[in-house]
Amino acid sequence: TKDLSFLDPKLQSFLATPAGQALLKFGHIRGDIGADEVARGVMYSLRQQGLNPLFLAPRMGGRTLMDHNRPLAGASLFPVPSDVQEKLNEAYSLSMDTLFAYFTQYRDRIRVVYQPHTMGSGEFDEARVNAVTKKQNQLGLLADSDFEAYQRGVLELIDEWDGIYTDGCNHGPARADCDLVTGISQGKSPQGDNLPYQPIADQGLAAAVRARLLDLNINGKFNDPFPHMTGYPGTRLAVSAAEAAIPQVTFDLAKRHLLQDGKVFHASTFMPDTEKAMEIGVAIGSAARDVIENRT
Repeated sequence: TKDLSFLDPKLQSFLATPAGQALLKFGHIRGDIGADEVARGVMYSLRQQGLNPLFLAPRMGGRTLMDHNRPLAGASLFPVPSDVQEKLNEAYSLSMDTLFAYFTQYRDRIRVVYQPHTMGSGEFDEARVNAVTKKQNQLGLLADSDFEAYQRGVLELIDEWDGIYTDGCNHGPARADCDLVTGISQGKSPQGDNLPYQPIADQGLAAAVRARLLDLNINGKFNDPFPHMTGYPGTRLAVSAAEAAIPQVTFDLAKRHLLQDGKVFHASTFMPDTEKAMEIGVAIGSAARDVIENRT
């Protein structure tokens, strides 16, 4: 339903096909739906504090065909024809260049950095994920050679992904209410144990956000289930802010807190409750005051 006229004609043409339409649905399934709405609440709170927030996000969504918070080499989420992938790579590079150009331009005026995400409410069935991923990788071999067969496969796989995400969020082991991402994963020891995370300085902002969320009965946990990953754009932004002594936080809110009352979560059709998103965003944004006032 979005206006995609700003896209390269090659992308517009591909997304108008049945396969392209199904992959827009896939982007909704995989995307951080609700993050923009929470961000608007954060921005409202920051304006109330006399700050002038700048909101940056990929216009086509954070996870349609590319995950803009992964390195380019691992950013593709679904195989597409090679000429389409070329245009997606160009768009990714433009997004990253824009993001960090703004950070560099305003670095001396930035008072706080928020990176909002939303995540599935539960863990997914690993066996189902592995099975559909294997079929997806095989489908990539047809993207350039047999588009009609590729297209049939896309339609089938997107329905499978919808089921995996819907079932995991409704019935899988519950994830934390909100993941407050404060450290970088350093991998595993030779014995297979997770090594301690490398902390990123945040001037106490993550703890302040956690306290504000507790007022809403949302229990934030640190680096659960996700830490920062080396080489990810979000990690680079967090580190860049920390090096400039700017309070920063990355948070990943479970989508169950944005579910409209009386609705059952369904991955491909989920739409956030905007009032809940605003309330949570305002609470998160108000944590900036707690930290900034302690610094001045």
